[in-house]
Amino acid sequence: MQRLLRAVLACLFAFLCAGCSLGFGKPMTSGGTTGITPEPAMTEGSGWKVAWYRAGDPDAPRILYLHGTPGSASDYEAYLLDPLPGRESVAADRVGFGRSEAGPDKHGALVSFEQQAVELAPLLVERGGAGTLIVGHSLGGPIALRLAADYPDRVAGVVVLAG
Repeated sequence: MQRLLRAVLACLFAFLCAGCSLGFGKPMTSGGTTGITPEPAMTEGSGWKVAWYRAGDPDAPRILYLHGTPGSASDYEAYLLDPLPGRESVAADRVGFGRSEAGPDKHGALVSFEQQAVELAPLLVERGGAGTLIVGHSLGGPIALRLAADYPDRVAGVVVLAG
């Protein structure tokens, strides 16, 4: 519990120090030299493809950043350029935003919190006995809470900013 509290406080401190980098859908600017995946990885759920970027230690406990509406994973570029030590940082483009894609039988943004949680669930991992810490800003906050409610065994904690 003390480790979780320290991780939450470290994440909150990073937000307070750096501020929120609202890029509203701009592409990541890293040329691959800083450790950010230059192109997003894609996770395919039930007809949707979720784009996500990662930085930091790929074997360490994960922090998952979820943007609001409008927005994209690029809102968290600063946190990927300077990830917390001993953590893997992942920023996802929620379904219908950024580089996430609809399948041939899908279109538009996905409005159901339950379905958004289903599509983001593959990004929840457990490493070193710790689940994923989720940071949700704006509409990403309620989605982070839905993920925690639906997948409690895979979530270490939730930070909601301006939810």
